[in-house]
Amino acid sequence: MPDGRCSRCIAVIAREYFRIDRNSPAPKGQKYSVTPIDGEVGVREEVLVRVSVQALTGLEYMAFEDPIPSGFEISEEPVDAYSWYYWYDRSEARDSKMVVFATRIPAGKTQTFEYVLVPERPGSYRVMPTQAWSMYYPGLRARGNSSSIKVTRSE
Repeated sequence: MPDGRCSRCIAVIAREYFRIDRNSPAPKGQKYSVTPIDGEVGVREEVLVRVSVQALTGLEYMAFEDPIPSGFEISEEPVDAYSWYYWYDRSEARDSKMVVFATRIPAGKTQTFEYVLVPERPGSYRVMPTQAWSMYYPGLRARGNSSSIKVTRSE
């Protein structure tokens, strides 16, 4: 369905891409100054990925996998995977996806995770949808929508 919902929804998942501007000051409470991507981004231009998860029911022991587009790499920014400053318990940057694990998200709560990508090759890319599932209750699943992004040669 177009809004990211499924027939027996447990969550609504949305993914957004933003261009990072390190030359501008970040707004208060934000790590970066960003602008939405209009469909195109240049090679080596940093991209902030923001994934929002709205729990429609109480979620427990969840894994969230956000696939990265082909031709992109996850930035090597230092992130403490076990930091107490995040709502989730652990994050892992893998070759083809970012994975986040959360013990609990209460019903009605929206949580967000972010990470930085760097496009390596020009081209038009389709991105698989973000998926979520309960690690101990395999019938509880959700997914977002697929998307596309175009990478142009840097000048």
